Amino acid sequence: MFNVTFFVFLMGRMVVSQLFHYKEDQFKLLGTYFTDQSTIISILTMMSLSLFCLFLGYALLDRNIHRSFENFVPTETDCIKNIRLVSLIVFAIAIVFKLIYLAGAIQASQSLGYYAYFSTFKSSLPGPMVLISRMFPVAFFVYLATLPAIKRAWIPILAYLFVDGLSVLTGSRSDFMLDVLILFIYFCYRNQIAERTHTKKWFGKKTLVTGIIAAPVLLALMNFVGNNRGSTSTSSSSVLDSLMSFFFSQGISVNVIGYTIEKAKDIPDKIYTIGPLTEYVKFNIWGNLTGGHGGWSGQSVDRALEGYQYSHTISYVIMKDLYLKGVGYGSSFVAELYHDFGYVGIIIGSMIIGLLIGYFTKMLTAKHIIVIAIALIMARMTLFIPRASTIAFIIDTFSPANIFTAIVIFAGERVLRPYLIRKRKKS
Repeated sequence: MFNVTFFVFLMGRMVVSQLFHYKEDQFKLLGTYFTDQSTIISILTMMSLSLFCLFLGYALLDRNIHRSFENFVPTETDCIKNIRLVSLIVFAIAIVFKLIYLAGAIQASQSLGYYAYFSTFKSSLPGPMVLISRMFPVAFFVYLATLPAIKRAWIPILAYLFVDGLSVLTGSRSDFMLDVLILFIYFCYRNQIAERTHTKKWFGKKTLVTGIIAAPVLLALMNFVGNNRGSTSTSSSSVLDSLMSFFFSQGISVNVIGYTIEKAKDIPDKIYTIGPLTEYVKFNIWGNLTGGHGGWSGQSVDRALEGYQYSHTISYVIMKDLYLKGVGYGSSFVAELYHDFGYVGIIIGSMIIGLLIGYFTKMLTAKHIIVIAIALIMARMTLFIPRASTIAFIIDTFSPANIFTAIVIFAGERVLRPYLIRKRKKS
């Protein structure tokens, strides 16, 4: 699945431009914004090198992963049953506040426009209500980590997809698409377990065929959302044209790599690979403790030039006026590694990411629920780093809201444990 997102975000535009001549006359070499062949060769070299080193990194753990799945035997203890119930209760409560939060977000997006909403939106809900709404995904993944039976899991899964699907109405597609991908991974994971335990599979050939048929329709829908979130909208004449448009528009992140090469002199000389962590420690933690700068919100010149997030810096360097209006290019782990450490950075960094992907897979066979939940959450965001910050999966996973949610669930289970055990014995 990581290879899928790598292809979509970094290769899709080049492929549809070269093979299908899609919008070939409207852009430059391979559908990019570049005319210098050496830039294109460097881009292709970086991506090829990254993919090869990702494979090498994962291959180092491949046998270990297979061995872990072969020896993995899920257990069903009272503690696991309790956590399953508590996480489901937290999930149900959080859904209510998430829906309220989304109602405000959708209204703001419709009235302000996507880019203004994206850069300036702040919920009018009280802080505690916003915090509860943010407990929604972690509670869900903790619930999945308890390995519930398929007949009990369908309603929470559909509820999760429905609520997160509503976020598409704000113009944002990434969260919903990442959820679809991580759930597919989870279904494959449960099928592996089902084969070993001789239990009911989570999907078979019919479900797989249905998914394959539905995928183009979903991608066309996501393309429609993307086309209609800016100041102008475009219409596609067919599903095939919508698919071409989807891969072409999503593959824009390849330009981030190209601009990293061509705009090297304009980019402040900083280490961006760990930028979000540097910024959080330097400004949010140290700044608050010393009464200094407490971090930025929105998009500004100061954030682009003084901050450490490559997505802000490169967007400002590429398109100053549009950046200040809320438009952004995103980032890419390939571009960040190359800017910070050159080709050596791509080799070592990609191998480490390949190792981490393998390690997250192995974590799915852990004995502790929290480890499995962390693996699912981290794997979900790792799928996005071809067009996001290199360490985005760490920042996203160990955010204060996520840690607070885990504490609430496991502390709640500890408090309710005697009551739940007594009730279970009576029944």
